[in-house]
Amino acid sequence: MDRLFFMWQMLVKKLRGSVYLVQAFAFLHKSMYVKGTTKRSKYESDVRKDYKPPRYILMPNWKIKKFWSAVIQIILIYTAIYVPFKLSFIPPAVKVPFWDSFDTFVDGIFITDLFINFISAYERRDGSHECRPKIIAKAYLKSWFIVDFIACIPVEIFEPLFMIGNDPTVDFGNISRLSKLPRLYRLIRLIRLFRLFKFSRSLRSVFKILHVNQGVGKLITVLISVLFIVHFIACLWYALADINGFEADTWVMRMDLLYADTFHKYGTAMYWAFQTLTTVGYGDVRAVRNDERIVAILWMVFGVGFYAYIIGYI
Repeated sequence: MDRLFFMWQMLVKKLRGSVYLVQAFAFLHKSMYVKGTTKRSKYESDVRKDYKPPRYILMPNWKIKKFWSAVIQIILIYTAIYVPFKLSFIPPAVKVPFWDSFDTFVDGIFITDLFINFISAYERRDGSHECRPKIIAKAYLKSWFIVDFIACIPVEIFEPLFMIGNDPTVDFGNISRLSKLPRLYRLIRLIRLFRLFKFSRSLRSVFKILHVNQGVGKLITVLISVLFIVHFIACLWYALADINGFEADTWVMRMDLLYADTFHKYGTAMYWAFQTLTTVGYGDVRAVRNDERIVAILWMVFGVGFYAYIIGYI
């Protein structure tokens, strides 16, 4: 017992000494600084207290900025759902007046957002707001500008250059797939999907405002992400057969779906994407061609990594 009591006293003394040492370093940190520097905070050292941002700078907590952010999120959801579906299931020559007009409106929204990002203050790591126009512009140019700029290119303008008419002198034996070039050009719009990373961040902010349980919020975020990804893979699965000209060994022709209803074909593609992701694999929709097998393998590998991520995330 005496031995244990002695060891306990020594442990208490060491803990007290550690506390005093930490307090001493904290005092030195507050009282000492390098010559030529100031003891102001990081924000105060960059921006003076009397600094007033220009009137055209949009602050993150302003209602108009929140409204615009909500509009962008809605447009991003539309982009994530409709754009892959349009690229895969709607031929470039088919015109849908309402959605084509809405696409033009969406292009205008993204072009406007490109300029708004140059005048939007952002929150820094220390919780302060960066309001200086030059710093905002530099930060945006180094982050999302390239992606946003490429996504704003109106690729429909260039589509007529790649459309092949019914010219009888044209040999379609080797260049029949050139008609797919407009569709491949429109793939540039999918770059906008990278902005969905911002959407997940804003979704966490919404959960925080609504006081949603952290575990429930993570589960909802994962479910939304899964739906977006499965939708994209389903569209890719059908586009793979389309790019190959619906040859006899493509999955669409093997299942006799070429002239089936569009949503029936979409449902079959979604069915394959879900069963492959969940490793069920009934075998009724299977990969036969090499390119189909490559897509299926990559999708299965993603599924394995996805499950590992879910276990660690939730």
